[in-house]
Amino acid sequence: KDELIESEQQYRTLANSGQALIWTSGTDGLCNYFNQVWFNFTGRSFEQEAGNGWVEGVHPDDRTRCVDIYEHAFARREKFSMDYRLRRHDGQYRWIQDDGAPRYDTQGNFVGYIGFCLDVTERELAAVALQESELRFRKLFGEIPSVAVQGYGPDLVTHYWNSASEQLYGYSAEEAIGRKFTDLIIPPEMRAAVRQAVNTMMATGQPMPSEELSLMRKDGSRVSLISSHAVVAVPGKAPELFCVDIDISERKKMEAELEQYRDHLEALVEERTAELAEARDAAETANRAKSMFLANMSHEIRTPMNAIIGFGHLLQRDLVNNPAQTKVLKIMDAAQHLLGIINNILDLSKIEAGQLSLEAKEFSPATIVANTLAMIGDRAN
Repeated sequence: KDELIESEQQYRTLANSGQALIWTSGTDGLCNYFNQVWFNFTGRSFEQEAGNGWVEGVHPDDRTRCVDIYEHAFARREKFSMDYRLRRHDGQYRWIQDDGAPRYDTQGNFVGYIGFCLDVTERELAAVALQESELRFRKLFGEIPSVAVQGYGPDLVTHYWNSASEQLYGYSAEEAIGRKFTDLIIPPEMRAAVRQAVNTMMATGQPMPSEELSLMRKDGSRVSLISSHAVVAVPGKAPELFCVDIDISERKKMEAELEQYRDHLEALVEERTAELAEARDAAETANRAKSMFLANMSHEIRTPMNAIIGFGHLLQRDLVNNPAQTKVLKIMDAAQHLLGIINNILDLSKIEAGQLSLEAKEFSPATIVANTLAMIGDRAN
């Protein structure tokens, strides 16, 4: 009897000193024992928890499921493991992992169930966070229309293919998943280099830099894109490769059109430059012809003018003390003035040729005015 009491005391000490919430039930399925850890957790008494009283602490959303699992296992004398939310003494619900098993006496008679419960709230929260992260990832990369994402294993077999990849390459997810991506979108001349690059990334865990590629659609046509890579390594699993592709076909098309416009513009500029050079040459030729014409004309006019001036000088000498001498003087002045105009025309030719030289000398303004009056006075009068 003393040994039995000591054994029971050791059992109770062991049950109450750990972190597990322990319960037992009888052959009727009703709970008849809870350890002190259970009471400390719930803040309730044995009278409140006994029988089916413990069910009151289960979250309402989990209660029906929890009872069904327990009753189903109890009827079949099977082990069970379930997670549910149990209200703590502060009113907060905590996730509990409850593992139950049937109990038997020394003669093998069924005497009820025993269960061990652990607080797994942090594990559940982490699982929920992971699930939310996975959902965000799938929503982001599964529905974004302009970014094609594919996932591959070390064997290059496709295991992820989003809707943008379907639009970009023409393969549905059902067609692509399970096939090697080198057979799907990599042109034959690139496959050996791609396999080598993938093996390097898988071995080192370092992605290759983003680059412009021309890959292959289902119909055999090519598509220009920028391809980026990410190596995802999950502990205990082989690394995975994810490719993120963005279609730049329209950009490349616009670049080609701009290149054509630029070439066309350069041709127009060259053509216009040639036209301007031709016009400049023509203008210079015309200018030289004009200068030659002015020089020749001035020379041809000056030759008879010299004769007029020479004969006028002789006539002036022969008409000394003759009333006609005054008229001859006016003729001489006009001839000298005309000769000055002709010389000015020659000076204009020298200016255009850059050969004009200026000289400074004294002159008589009164003489210039008198000569002017002599030439145009009669007409002015």
